[in-house]
Amino acid sequence: MWHITAGWTPQSRFDVDVVAFLVDEDEQVDFDEDFIFYGAPESPAGTVRLLTGGPAEQTITLDLASLPPTTRKVVVAPPPPNARCSSRRST
Repeated sequence: MWHITAGWTPQSRFDVDVVAFLVDEDEQVDFDEDFIFYGAPESPAGTVRLLTGGPAEQTITLDLASLPPTTRKVVVAPPPPNARCSSRRST
């Protein structure tokens, strides 16, 4: 299981929403369900999830071994450039 966490200084002017895209070998999203975001925080099989850690932190979890066979890459888009991002792999 992989965890990609983004944290930032809260801003009153805008909300931040970390997103993930499951893309195929052509770097295309096959289905709407392969776009993970606040309004759809989990892929259909639960292999990619968005977890909120409060108003200034979100985590994407990835179960790489269980991704659909057509998925070649998971693209994670973090918040604005002044944010901090980290990733860690848990066993």
